Amino acid sequence: MTEIEILEVRQFIESAHYFWKKHGVLLSDDDLKYIDPFEKKLSLSEELTSLIVKSREKYNRTRTRRRNIVVSAGIIIIFLLSIFSVWALKERNRAEDLNTKVLAEKYNLLATNISVYDPTKGLRLAEYAYSLDSANQGILSNIKRIYSDNIFYTLIAKQEDAFAKQEDAITSVTFSPDGKYILTGSGDATAKLWDLNGNLLTAIKGQSSSINSVAFSPDGLSFLTGSFGTDPSARLWDLKGNLIKVFKGHTTSIFSVSFSPDEKKILTGSADQTAILWDLHGNIDQIFSGYKSYVTSVAFSPDGQNILIGMDNGSIRYYPVKMSYNNYNKIDKYEKLSSFDKLQYSITNINNIRSSDNEKELLQASEYYINEAIQSGMGDKSKYLNYAVELYNKLLKENPGKKEYLFNLLRASVYDYEANPTDQKKNEIKSINDKVLSFKSIDDLTLACYTYCLICVKNDSSVIRLKIPDSFLQICSKLLAYPDLSKAKRKDISRWCSYISTDFIQKKEFSHSLKAILTAQLSDSTNKEICFLLPIAYIFNNQYDRAEKVINEYKNKSLTGIDNFKTYKEAYRHVIDLLEDRAITHPDFAKAKELLNK
Repeated sequence: MTEIEILEVRQFIESAHYFWKKHGVLLSDDDLKYIDPFEKKLSLSEELTSLIVKSREKYNRTRTRRRNIVVSAGIIIIFLLSIFSVWALKERNRAEDLNTKVLAEKYNLLATNISVYDPTKGLRLAEYAYSLDSANQGILSNIKRIYSDNIFYTLIAKQEDAFAKQEDAITSVTFSPDGKYILTGSGDATAKLWDLNGNLLTAIKGQSSSINSVAFSPDGLSFLTGSFGTDPSARLWDLKGNLIKVFKGHTTSIFSVSFSPDEKKILTGSADQTAILWDLHGNIDQIFSGYKSYVTSVAFSPDGQNILIGMDNGSIRYYPVKMSYNNYNKIDKYEKLSSFDKLQYSITNINNIRSSDNEKELLQASEYYINEAIQSGMGDKSKYLNYAVELYNKLLKENPGKKEYLFNLLRASVYDYEANPTDQKKNEIKSINDKVLSFKSIDDLTLACYTYCLICVKNDSSVIRLKIPDSFLQICSKLLAYPDLSKAKRKDISRWCSYISTDFIQKKEFSHSLKAILTAQLSDSTNKEICFLLPIAYIFNNQYDRAEKVINEYKNKSLTGIDNFKTYKEAYRHVIDLLEDRAITHPDFAKAKELLNK
């Protein structure tokens, strides 16, 4: 039983109701039989239900009389009913055709509005409208207009298990086009040019935060750097380290930079969920947005006619150079409507999604409900989260080997608990925590560690009641107990613990902040953020003596790679001032300031 069939039956009943009111004609025996299999799914109004009831009553009376009347009268009745059925069928078809045309106009209008900020979805909605009414030239004109006025992408891949790993402080490397030089970008805010023998030729230090990405120009005479959030710029340099141009337009970390093959354009991707196409004068040609996900990688095709954009949710989007509309119209290049889109535009609903056995459809719908919950008020938030939890449970039941569905369920359940805390939800989350803590493989535990870190920093202090930080630290301890745990994974764990420590200071969860930073120290003692955060955590836990030892040890040491601080002393002062501005303070801050002034 499909949604279209249900829609057809509803339209038939509404049409019959119209003729009943106007002509007093009730539903026939055949009509009732046609309706019967669908009736429980229709949720009809009292008026439409009354029509069906009255029609059944009439049918029962007619059937009783038929047993007593002569054959000739029965033949006449059947003949008349046959005439009526043909007429009613024609009227129903006319009504259905009219309804389809109205529906097509509705989605065409929606496509026009949506295309202003999301032309790809606008185009797909217009195409959907055209599939409903291909005789409507207005819809066809709208498709041509949307296509002509905008740039589009194609979703060509989605890597479900994407999980980035950083091996060392070097964040990006590349060869020069002639293969004679190597360019590296580093977490210490430097980019360096080397020959193949390892000799350092040039070191640039113009950016004030970690360099995330480097790229050579096609002629090998210049290169690009893109940096972290405290300095969200891309910069163009010559081979001697002289700054040629600064590209400012992103609001936070630039993850990827790329030159066009003709060297006339550059492309940047950022954590602000946009990619930007620039000319070499620093002017913005095009902003690619609407992803709701970090843009982690960008690239031009070898002929410069296409652009690829990769995101941290695993999506890869492809922007071709415009082809003529006639060629576009012959090639089915663009995405079909996903279940996310269909829910967004009320083309489907939760009941249809529940009955689906399509894994991709269920996952897209779950993402839709999480997205709606984030943007909704408290009343609707709980409803959407319940839907998301229900669908993740179904995905997990049908795909028990996919750990990511368990973590998706955990995230949705924590959001749900925040919106409407109950003991039942708390117990369900505890059950998930216990299951995760039973994991044994390094890969499973590492993914769990990363997930719990995100949950801690993205949610309020209710995560404390749910024991999420405790579970996170237990997972860290299990990982650190493995003697063969790689150096890269130890650095990851240390970095995640630093994030959590900082976040818990801001949430005034000071005991968890100290536990997290001590775990970071145990995992990787070279982590610069440890000495940066540890004395602050000690102070908030009334352990000033220990804080004083750390401050005395590091206050005069140089500090690079964290904002523009030259020494730890400057950093300590800045952090204390920043916390006091946010009304997060402690009496021992006065002693710490006095110590820093010596």
